[in-house]
Amino acid sequence: MGAYYENAQITIAATGASNSNEGCFLPRPAISDPVKLPYSTESGEYAGEMCIQPLGQFVDTDPTLGPLSSRAWLVCQCNTLSQREDGNEAGDELKKWTSWRFIVHEYSRRSLTHVTDRLIALQGMANVIQNIIKHQYLQGLWAENLAEQLLWSVGVYGTGNRNGISTRPDELQEEMPSWSWCSTLGQVDIRSKNDKAIMVCGDILFFPPHHLKLHSRIKEIPQFEGQLFYTIHYDYDLPLQDVPIVSNAAEKAKVYEAGGFVYHQLFTMCDESKKRFGYASADGYEIPSGPTYCLPILANCDPVIPRSEKVRRDHQALLLTPVPNEHNVYRCFGTATITESSWLDDAPKHKITIV
Repeated sequence: MGAYYENAQITIAATGASNSNEGCFLPRPAISDPVKLPYSTESGEYAGEMCIQPLGQFVDTDPTLGPLSSRAWLVCQCNTLSQREDGNEAGDELKKWTSWRFIVHEYSRRSLTHVTDRLIALQGMANVIQNIIKHQYLQGLWAENLAEQLLWSVGVYGTGNRNGISTRPDELQEEMPSWSWCSTLGQVDIRSKNDKAIMVCGDILFFPPHHLKLHSRIKEIPQFEGQLFYTIHYDYDLPLQDVPIVSNAAEKAKVYEAGGFVYHQLFTMCDESKKRFGYASADGYEIPSGPTYCLPILANCDPVIPRSEKVRRDHQALLLTPVPNEHNVYRCFGTATITESSWLDDAPKHKITIV
């Protein structure tokens, strides 16, 4: 199917229709003329005019906001120039599709009729890219720079259990490896390349059908605390030890009443003395029961939060849980940032397998 779209001279899509019975021409209000408003400099002098128009009228005509745009297959076919109804060409947008990171971000937030088609539906585009870059394609990731790509995370718009739906449904766990973003539901963010980051794990080797093997440091996480949050009274410059946390629904409600918000994915990691040494992002917005481990992948000086910690060599790590009755075999359930690198000083090295 992908070849039909790729080789077509023109593709017409009824982006405003919810199904095949609605057709191309739907009722919608006419677009009114924009309103001109004058604006002035700080000194009060007339500086020109600006044009404004209600956003709602554009929603009815913008093809990127119609029902069709929610479907995953659309991302796989829209890799050519398009002439939009508003008269603008999408040539500038075409440059974004050269980035696999952007493709995954856009594709993963859309819907599929069958969730088990998550990887299959993207195969056509992967084949085209592979013919160009000549790199090995591994279950939604690429062998080149694999370490950075393994540190993907489910974004804030993911279909998580906040909506009563697991981010890692059983049918995907049976089909996909846990280290691939294809094993989750919802929007996925793949880390951008960081030239300052250095790889701190051993070589990552792929063994079919879906095993990753490496020799690296790994350490059990003693305990998790509550979820991180910020309010109007706190900012991102706080050291990790001073960032407030919440541990129940009542505390969370108070945060929102104060004008703040809670990081649903971020949990603080603590040592035996309850000192925080990092924070974790669980794909399913919850920490699994049983032992959990950190496997450091990269070390860098550019953490996302808090900014005051960026002078330290933070470690980006995978969160792992052991597979029952298997020796040194693990499954991924999220990523972590270790802000206190000294916590890893006594971490032993093991030959491990991630499935």
